[in-house]
Amino acid sequence: MEKGKLIRYKNIFGWVGAILVAINYLLLVLNYFHSEDILFNIFQFIGGGLLAARVLIDKDYPVFFLELLFCLVAIFALFYVH
Repeated sequence: MEKGKLIRYKNIFGWVGAILVAINYLLLVLNYFHSEDILFNIFQFIGGGLLAARVLIDKDYPVFFLELLFCLVAIFALFYVH
């Protein structure tokens, strides 16, 4: 893939993931979501996955590990909490 396209996709992944996680957290704080809600965990998984893809492109492995961990926690919550 061309470097310019990769950078453009990287930024789209980053922005969409960050906005999704931020809105999700805001809805949690405002009690529209609860940490056990399926939709909350799906949004966390998608947002964390997009952010993980973004930092993986930059080879920022510590942050990738953290985002991957957030995704795994969301998967755990989806399958074992419900």
